[in-house]
Order: sequence, then structure tokens, then C-alpha cells
Amino acid sequence: MHIADGNGITSKVHHKLAVAQYSYDISFLSCHDACQNTNLQVFQILVLLPFFAIKGFSHYEGSVLNRMFGGKKDVLYTYLSQDGINWRNVIYRITNWLLAKVTVRNDHQKSKLPTVLIADDTDLPKTGFHMESIGKIFSHVHQKCILGHKALMLCWSDGRTQFMLDVSLHGEKGKIDGKEQGLTSEQRRQRYERERDKDSHISKQKEILYLLIRQKILSFT
Repeated sequence: MHIADGNGITSKVHHKLAVAQYSYDISFLSCHDACQNTNLQVFQILVLLPFFAIKGFSHYEGSVLNRMFGGKKDVLYTYLSQDGINWRNVIYRITNWLLAKVTVRNDHQKSKLPTVLIADDTDLPKTGFHMESIGKIFSHVHQKCILGHKALMLCWSDGRTQFMLDVSLHGEKGKIDGKEQGLTSEQRRQRYERERDKDSHISKQKEILYLLIRQKILSFT
């Protein structure tokens, strides 16, 4: 879904990104309990993994990054399990920095191509039940219900460069009584469950799990 609008919606997005730059979650910079690294250093490791051809956390130990930063793969898993990190602000901050670099370029300012927002959803198929809020979703690709989540992404594009602005995970409640999200009671018991602070960023994101895709797209703008 393309939302082309020159200066209207896209200017609002620029404003939101600018605000996010100053409302950045300070806990993101606090010390990490699991090792000698700070949260910022662990985040840098996560960003650098693909640039060092490290395919996953299991390949971190013994890598060049491991020799630079230290720690074990558990540090990365522990970091990602924190409820207090506002990942949306992390994305906003990075994107704001990148957009500032792109929009001052001559090729962008002289371009006659429209600046657009692109909203699109995709299936995230899964094979096991030991995941939080996992359930059945209807796949338009396969024309049947599959186990997984829906991922909704919002991107900014000027016709030459494209950046992701926001992302959210979604599920479907299901239509059969007693089979929430299309799962039996036994299947629901197999799901991973964790008690979270109701005011945490993760809990707030779970509140929109069943929000209709079209409603979420409107909330982006």
C-alpha cells in the first residue's frame, strides 16, 4: 500500500522522528547486568553482526566481534529479553539520522520523484508453539490459515532510497469459540508465557496485537 502525499503525511512523519530524537529512552544507555558491556555496546554488537558475516548468536563466540567486545551469546539473548527498551524510538532515532543525511543531497532536492510512505504486511510463519502470543493467521499467499504472526511495516522512500520507519506484530483472534487464535487449549498451554510490567514498552505493544491492519496503518500517520 503506497501513501503518496508530497508534503502532508511525510512532513508529519519527519516531525515525529524529530520529536523521537529528544524523547529517546535513557534506560537504553544504562549498564548491562550480565557482563561488563553497557546496553549501548551490546546494541552495537547486534548492529554489526551481519557486517561481520555472523549468521546468528550461536556464531558470536570465537568471532572477531567477540574478541573486540567479549561476552557470550547469552548476553545478546538477555539484552533482547529486556522489557524496558523502546524499540520504536530506537528505529526512529536511527532513521532520523539517516534521513537527515539523504534529504540534504542534491539528487534528492532536485528530484521530481514523489516522496512516499509504503505500508505493507507480510506473513511470519512459525513451526512451534513455544512463543509468546503465537497463533493462527490467514495467509493470503497460501490462501489458508498458518501458524505465525503478521508483520506490518512502514517505509519511507524518495524513489532512490528506502528506510523502515516503524514495524508492529499482529495476530488474529479467530472466529471459533474455545479456539482463541485458532489454537486448542492444549496448544495454547504450550505457548511461552512471561509476566511483564504492565507499563513496559513490550506490554504496550502487546495491546495492539489484535488491532486490524488498516487501523494500525491509520495510526502510523
